[in-house]
Amino acid sequence: MDSPCKEIRKKQTRRLGWETGIVGLELNILLVEDDEDDFVIIKELLEDVEGYTLSVQWETSHTTGLSRLQDEHFDICLVDYRIGAKTGIDFIAEAKELGIDIPIILVTGVPDRDIDIEASLAGAADFFEKAALTSTSLEHAIRYSIARVGQSQLRQVKTEMQRSDLEHELRQAIEQKQFEVYVQPIIHSETMKIRKV
Repeated sequence: MDSPCKEIRKKQTRRLGWETGIVGLELNILLVEDDEDDFVIIKELLEDVEGYTLSVQWETSHTTGLSRLQDEHFDICLVDYRIGAKTGIDFIAEAKELGIDIPIILVTGVPDRDIDIEASLAGAADFFEKAALTSTSLEHAIRYSIARVGQSQLRQVKTEMQRSDLEHELRQAIEQKQFEVYVQPIIHSETMKIRKV
């Protein structure tokens, strides 16, 4: 039977497709966009992305988008900059606060360097102007986002393995010390009794 760390590593390997490389993965994508026309355009671009099997789900509001990210499994989220009264940057910040740790790509119809920088600081995996979106640019963003997640998860698995190894070593040391402190005196005492007889 494999150790818990090896099991974690196997699950992560299967999940991220490391055996065959990143391309070829089945990915669930949530698109949070309040404009149906923009949703249709972005969905069509995603359908043209090569090397992945993509399942695209759509939400039209900030609240329902966050709720779905909490309740369901998604690999990547694309979010519009303007979602009703809130912004995509608000969405990214709230997702991070909720512990949602998937790549979130901000898309906007407003080309603005300040928004780009603000998105980066909020934790966006990437930033695109809607007018500049292509299947190729989306494929590139998806590939790099998944690779970054893979590297992060690999670091996490290594840390968990190191922690598990350390815990095991500490447990052994404690057990050895307990033996020395509690059992050895008893053995010594019993040995002395036997010698007297």
